Amino acid sequence: MKFSVAQPENLGFHYLNLFKEEVWEEVAEFAGANPSAQDVCSATLHRTESLATHKIKPTKIDVAKTFDIEAEKYYDEIIIYCLATMRLTPR
Repeated sequence: MKFSVAQPENLGFHYLNLFKEEVWEEVAEFAGANPSAQDVCSATLHRTESLATHKIKPTKIDVAKTFDIEAEKYYDEIIIYCLATMRLTPR
């Protein structure tokens, strides 16, 4: 599989938000799509200098037994999208 197009917005690659953009392809090749928490931790330990400096928001999804990792720069976009899909307006 070609990982040069892997981005955190793609399903299975949200964990890339933990890393700087310049190493996404390398990390995606190492961990693949939908990696286990152990695989992500292993990728992190091998590339500590490549960890992102922005804030992240991990969300545990019990039903799918997975985590969603959101980057701070997308919080507003995600909130607006959620409000639009639920037909609500911000306070």
